[in-house]
Amino acid sequence: MTDLKTYQVYAASLLDDIRAVAQNGLPRREVLLDWLDDFLVRTKKRGFQMEQAEVDNLIALDQFVHMNGIPATVRTMLE
Repeated sequence: MTDLKTYQVYAASLLDDIRAVAQNGLPRREVLLDWLDDFLVRTKKRGFQMEQAEVDNLIALDQFVHMNGIPATVRTMLE
């Protein structure tokens, strides 16, 4: 099982990659940034439990970044 810190680093790198794109250069950019910001805040709260749906969302966001040709940080695959 992946530890919480790995998910936090993964989300932070996605956040950086998406922030680097011009505002009009990516569909739903602000929604993605809001979700990642919120995710990182939630992970810092006491008792946070990672759910599979959140892992799936992070993986989907990584695929979205690659499919849209966004220069991306190299990330380790999540389980």
